[in-house]
Amino acid sequence: MQEKFIKMSTELIGLSIDCVFSHIYWLKRIEEKIEYKQMKNIEIKFPVIADLKMEVTKKYGMVQPDASTTQAVRALFVLIQNTK
Repeated sequence: MQEKFIKMSTELIGLSIDCVFSHIYWLKRIEEKIEYKQMKNIEIKFPVIADLKMEVTKKYGMVQPDASTTQAVRALFVLIQNTK
């Protein structure tokens, strides 16, 4: 669905507290195994950033207080750039 976002002048970025090697495996697994709305061989073309020290994760409040720092964190942020 990345093409639909690009048409809306929206860029996608993934952020994970996992290492780059985990991202490579994860992206390959999506491409090989995931089917979504009859789509197969889904290639993730947007960057996935490794945030091993959780600097960005903490800055944007993606981890709830008292939550485990090793569990998966799921959040969606829409950042709007003011072009004026």
